[in-house]
Amino acid sequence: MNKDEFMYKVVVLDHTFGNINITKSILEPIDAEVLEYQCMNPSEAVPLVEDADAVLVTNAKTMNRDTISKLKKCKIIAKHGIGPDIIDVDAATEHGIIVANVPDYCLNEVSHQAMALTFACARKLFQSDRQVRQELIHDAPALRPIKPLQKSVFGIIGFGRIGRITAKSLSSISESIIFYDPYFEGDFEVNGVTVIKRALDELYKNSDFIIIHAPYTKENYHLLNSEAFSIMEQQPYIINVGRGELIDNESLIKALESGIISGAGLDVIEGMPPIDKDDPLLKFSNVIFTPHSAWYSEGSFNELQSKAAMEVKRVLTGGKPLSWVNEAEMK
Repeated sequence: MNKDEFMYKVVVLDHTFGNINITKSILEPIDAEVLEYQCMNPSEAVPLVEDADAVLVTNAKTMNRDTISKLKKCKIIAKHGIGPDIIDVDAATEHGIIVANVPDYCLNEVSHQAMALTFACARKLFQSDRQVRQELIHDAPALRPIKPLQKSVFGIIGFGRIGRITAKSLSSISESIIFYDPYFEGDFEVNGVTVIKRALDELYKNSDFIIIHAPYTKENYHLLNSEAFSIMEQQPYIINVGRGELIDNESLIKALESGIISGAGLDVIEGMPPIDKDDPLLKFSNVIFTPHSAWYSEGSFNELQSKAAMEVKRVLTGGKPLSWVNEAEMK
């Protein structure tokens, strides 16, 4: 769209979409100029967004307090994704700026990734593949021990929509599913299986598989630390498709070295991306990595761009976002 003046200026400060045609198709009809950049530096972001009516961000931590303080007329900062932790929400609130995210996309994708990592760890698929490729021992007992899934206890940390989808999938495998979530009241019935709420230390103690679906907050930073690992009695596998900051890497490494845990499937680790080539986690053959890709499918990719743009459209046209992160604080 080429014209001299627009009613709104919308800046997509960074993205991974290849193009932002979906964003433009939603916002240009309301007379918005949509500009895209790949800005990773907060100081470089200021001149790009200082006169913007709306800003969309994906991965870069450019929306810090200093940047936000220089926004002259911004009404909304929207996050392409679930966790708004890359945005200084407190600063946005102080300046009267709405923060919105997209918490209801990629629900099945993330759950499926958790299940895939669980199966890969449980059946030692990657170790098996290496044995075949390297023409080592072609013998199942060489992979001992392998826990029978149907007799395993699955512990889910974080029982929001994704956690409940995972529980539903697990209910076809095991009747021993427990969860921890301070915001979910009572037990959960699915497919004739009662998923039981437990205290966190009980979950650590009794689980054969610990699947993390929790978001990152200040309260659960390093939720899995040395104390947590010391409680674990079943040599569990740790599956993390939540946030890397929930696990203390140093404690995780010590737990792997000591055999407190059997292994891990990690879609996220603290400080990732990228992972340093000298990271000691890379030496463990019983750790499987994926590159923070749990959210991705072609469908979720387009859905994410569309839903974030719709939040911007709602606010610019006088409405409220469907997912208003700082709504309570702004009232």
